[in-house]
Amino acid sequence: MKWLAERIKELNLDVAISMGLPPEGDISSADAPIIANGQDILDRAVALVRDLGGTKLAGILSSAHGKQEQALTRQAWDISVSALSKVADRARASGVTL
Repeated sequence: MKWLAERIKELNLDVAISMGLPPEGDISSADAPIIANGQDILDRAVALVRDLGGTKLAGILSSAHGKQEQALTRQAWDISVSALSKVADRARASGVTL
């Protein structure tokens, strides 16, 4: 990855990564291990953006990809906000914007 980060810098490119969370990483879930897995997935994505010299991580970050066919319940939304806020604090410390 170091080689890729150096090459990106040499070419004066910006890095932005877009992703979606899988069902087993749904941070709007009521299941604590699934939320923790989703936060870990997001933390690793933040680290990848940072390590490549980027500053932006975007995509479907508030729940599992495909789940947003209907609005989240208020409880699921609150769970998602809590989990994503923690990731956002760590992302900010890494210089990455969600």
